[in-house]
Amino acid sequence: MNKLDTYIHLTICEVAMKEFKNTNYSSFVNFCKGLGYSLNHGNLSSREKACIVEIINMLDKIYTMDAKTTGRYISDFFNMEAERIRGFEFCIMETKEFFPMAFD
Repeated sequence: MNKLDTYIHLTICEVAMKEFKNTNYSSFVNFCKGLGYSLNHGNLSSREKACIVEIINMLDKIYTMDAKTTGRYISDFFNMEAERIRGFEFCIMETKEFFPMAFD
């Protein structure tokens, strides 16, 4: 994974963490795994669709990728192993701790 891939995954993680706060999931990893399962089986709930739309909009604002590339990154993120998701989550949480005004 190169630096651009990492930045894109961090962006997805940040948006997903904001959406996670409005759910009943017990952990961010469980939220991501649930969303990954729904993506793979093509049966997204309205809340999950809203989360994906938020991610797509943010990726389009920052990186201006085509739909196929955006979809690949989103699918890759929500289907990666739990430890890698936790790593991205930790990175976002640490950044929020040191730069809280950047996330409002």
